[in-house]
Amino acid sequence: MRLSLVLLVICAAGAAAQNPLLASGRPGVTPLMMAAFSGSDQVPILLKAGARADDAAEDGMTALLFAAIGGRPETVAVLLEAGASVKTRNRNGMSALLLAAEYNPDARVAALLLKHGASLTDRDEHGRTALMAAAARNNADVVEILLAAGADPRAEDHDHRTAAAYAQYGNAKLAGTATFWTLYQRQY
Repeated sequence: MRLSLVLLVICAAGAAAQNPLLASGRPGVTPLMMAAFSGSDQVPILLKAGARADDAAEDGMTALLFAAIGGRPETVAVLLEAGASVKTRNRNGMSALLLAAEYNPDARVAALLLKHGASLTDRDEHGRTALMAAAARNNADVVEILLAAGADPRAEDHDHRTAAAYAQYGNAKLAGTATFWTLYQRQY
């Protein structure tokens, strides 16, 4: 409630909804990015007040990238409708789909990003795909969405690890499950 009141005061006063100095200690992080990360219902208000969906912080993070990590599908949808690009990457090469696969267990976010053109073949600076990231974090529902969309379980990162290897060694919770065996069998 307090965040909502602060954001409304900022917008009502005509203060820059995109002013990074109002947002946080992170260089370039705007109120829109903070609201997107928390899945706040203030995202549409900030967009109407002039916040730009594709503004990036110094580390390359945008509101959509923040929403992919912690936001709700509704927040991601609002940002996509406002023109946020699913092609944007942060300085570590992480796209919205990669971030959602790794950090957001809500498979609806990954599905929404795929529906709007996110690439299954995007890789981070280590060569990991969204499928590898989801497998490493035990995001079984996201793994299933990515496989259904055509993610390649045979793809290898820079260290020649597949999604099945990430599922087995990166997170023991996924090892031995039906999702793990699907990954394992499809890599051959």
